[in-house]
Amino acid sequence: MLLNDLKALLRQYRISKELQDHICELVNSAHMTDLNEDSQKETVDPDTMVPDMGHNEIEMGWVQTQGWPTHNTEKQIDQIGPYDNLGVLGIGGMGEVLRVRDPKLNRIIALKVIYAESLSKGLRYARFIEEAQVVAQLQHPNIVPVHEIGDLDDGRLYFTMKEVKGLPFGAAIQEVHAASQNNRWQTAASGWNFRRLIDAFTKACQAMAYAHSKGVLHRDLKPANIMLGEYDEVLVVDWGIAKVLGYAQTEAEIEFVETERVRLGIFSTMSGQVAGTPAYMAPEQARGEIDQLDERTDIYALGAILYEILTGRPPYVGSSGLHVLQQVLSGPPQSIRESYTSQSIKTFNFQSIDELLSVKEGLPLPDVLVEACQRAMSRDKIHRFRSVVEFTKVLSDWLDGSKKRDEALNVVESALSLTQQMRNLESQAAQLAAEAVAGLQKISKYEDESIKAPWWAKEQESRELAQRAQALDVLQEQQLQGALTHTADLEEAHVALAKRYRQKHEEAEQSSDIEAAQQAEMRLREHAGALPEGHNERTNHFAYLKGVGALTITSEMAKKITIERYVQHYRRLALMPVASFTSSQLVGHALEMGSYLIRIQKDGYHDSLYPIFIGRGEHWSSRNPEGKLQPVRCIPAGILSDDEAFIPAGYFWAGGDDFANGSFDRQRIWVNDFVMSKFPVTNRQYIAFLNELVNNGQEEDALKWVPRERTSQNGQLGSMIYGQKSNGHFQLIPDADGDLWQLDWPVLMVNWACAQAYAKWLALKTGLNWRLPTEIEWEKAARGVDGRYFSWGNHFDASYCAMSYSHKGRQTPVVVGQFQLDRSPYNIFGMSGNVRDWTASNWELDGHSDDQKVVRGGCWFSTPVYTRLARRVPQRQHNRTPDVGFRLVRDI
Repeated sequence: MLLNDLKALLRQYRISKELQDHICELVNSAHMTDLNEDSQKETVDPDTMVPDMGHNEIEMGWVQTQGWPTHNTEKQIDQIGPYDNLGVLGIGGMGEVLRVRDPKLNRIIALKVIYAESLSKGLRYARFIEEAQVVAQLQHPNIVPVHEIGDLDDGRLYFTMKEVKGLPFGAAIQEVHAASQNNRWQTAASGWNFRRLIDAFTKACQAMAYAHSKGVLHRDLKPANIMLGEYDEVLVVDWGIAKVLGYAQTEAEIEFVETERVRLGIFSTMSGQVAGTPAYMAPEQARGEIDQLDERTDIYALGAILYEILTGRPPYVGSSGLHVLQQVLSGPPQSIRESYTSQSIKTFNFQSIDELLSVKEGLPLPDVLVEACQRAMSRDKIHRFRSVVEFTKVLSDWLDGSKKRDEALNVVESALSLTQQMRNLESQAAQLAAEAVAGLQKISKYEDESIKAPWWAKEQESRELAQRAQALDVLQEQQLQGALTHTADLEEAHVALAKRYRQKHEEAEQSSDIEAAQQAEMRLREHAGALPEGHNERTNHFAYLKGVGALTITSEMAKKITIERYVQHYRRLALMPVASFTSSQLVGHALEMGSYLIRIQKDGYHDSLYPIFIGRGEHWSSRNPEGKLQPVRCIPAGILSDDEAFIPAGYFWAGGDDFANGSFDRQRIWVNDFVMSKFPVTNRQYIAFLNELVNNGQEEDALKWVPRERTSQNGQLGSMIYGQKSNGHFQLIPDADGDLWQLDWPVLMVNWACAQAYAKWLALKTGLNWRLPTEIEWEKAARGVDGRYFSWGNHFDASYCAMSYSHKGRQTPVVVGQFQLDRSPYNIFGMSGNVRDWTASNWELDGHSDDQKVVRGGCWFSTPVYTRLARRVPQRQHNRTPDVGFRLVRDI
């Protein structure tokens, strides 16, 4: 019965009677040999054995060669059957694949022809026919179509199919992994990238879902059997060991594949046979459990292909097919996410340096794909996907998300491209503004508008360019936020937005804009927190926000160093103890960002107060401008009076207050050691000065320096505010308004020359070099080093200093030191209120000095904005006003 069925099958393919008889004779004897071989448990199917060709495979089907033969019309063309033979495309276990021309349709196709020696092996012969029949019935865009089957004059069978031009899927995988560097997926020169690999793989899965619906298992799925065409075709090839399940047709609309071998039941695969490529075999296939093979066996192989896409290597690698097969049988492959250590690399027998270099670490692997791969490759098939359709759904869903991500990335790229445009516009605007200012400075203010017009035009153009830059800045933020509507967890968008808000936060802190800094910090935390744990940008931003810095300080023979931190208490800063050390130095001591007061104590010396400010991640040290670590001085006891404060040398933050008229730009300035009086000079002290002049026969000078009312007559002295006794001494009397000044009020209505005269007298009297402070010395003494707006911190309250809102009744000056909270970090009082101070500094206007001096501080009738310590105002040297007095400093 078997031979009759075989003869019927052969007659269908127009094989001659003589050849039919010869084949039947050979098959009759070979069939018994096949059955004997098949009965061996866990053996490798000899029909699948070919020389090693890649991943130590037990190979079936054909292998693509490196080049495509070209047709030369000048040479004699060989014929193979009715076709022009254009050369070999590849070879396989049962036959070779040729490139041929169909002369009738004038098209190039591929022809697979069985080896002549295979005619004597019934199993191979039947499988060859079955492959053609299977593929011909699987009509799907991702399966190579078979055109016809026939036999040659020498009896060899052949079938023709579409020629596939392109490269094996495995080559594309390797190209992408070779191109991917710096822990990021990159696009290879050929255009292949990770997303395209998954897209192509999904199409291959769709082909297998279709094949399974027709009752066909492939059994040899691997990257080499997925071909990528020139025009994005994805084709599953080499169905040489496909298994036709032979389902009963229970539903009329479902047409299952049926082949002669299945229908007749001839040459059935026996239990124990192993056929396929070990690296991609399911465990049940590797054990030769033929009756256990089903759709989930192919699903395992698809999972193994996904494993190679994710890692750049097959699940198993060994020195031979049998070696790999043993690994498959022994247990699961190495975890996808496991990094290769030098030891683990040694456990693999890499066939070349290229294989070793293909090992990648750190490439971002989508969790959903890793989980899908692990499920598909479950050792127990009951835990795998139930169908390829279910597996494909996971891939498709990821691709949909990936597509949205690509769209979002395009938006991010577009947004980031605006950065350079903004910088160019800002640069042009700044240049034009500078030119306009310089040009207008050269023109007298009374000049005609026609002369000023060109510079005004530059000012206007500068404003317009700046507005365009601001518009682009807004557009960039909108686009980056818009990208997150496409993909909420888009890393690139969060990185860009975090960078923007960090820059805004830095700018806000530099300008001491607390509200803007808080808003920027909130947004920075939001976008940095959206980045994955361990992401460099996330780690960097949160370290920045935490702001831990360090302190290095030294003092000569100090006994104790105490650290106190300024913390917010109501609307002012108050000191909170942090730590103390019995040491003369601290080196690299970690401190959180913020303001601190270092108190240095030494036996027989005054305590030195040394405020510091730890910026974000800053290492504060007592290094001088030459880079040398300069010890903080301690002043021997008795050198300072109770009314004097020592200001140690060091840097401080000057300026930087946009609400303070005349404020410097924020800058860090070094100031040497000096001593300042804690209070401004009082009426009591000033009267003592005048009376001593009288006692020394210098009454004329005393009358010149005595406080006087202002006069409208230039060069004339106004009425004295002090009264004078019969002995020439001065005393307080009611002023023109009827107010009686108090002895411990600050002296007022004195000009700059009066202050200079007092400083000169005091220096002669004490032997100390008393003088007016420079405005930089005054600002450091008032603000400390952290750039605070007021002596007590950054928030204003009228109860903290003597200003216009501080009086219950009539506004008047107050006794010095009365407002205890108006005290600087060095314990200097009254810098924000009560009286302004003359300084030794000239007021620089347009690069030139005139007779104006800089006056600093607030006064008893100031509004809040005038109490800000960065405020600088000019005052003519001869002016006498009820708000300006002075205090002195000396070098030490």
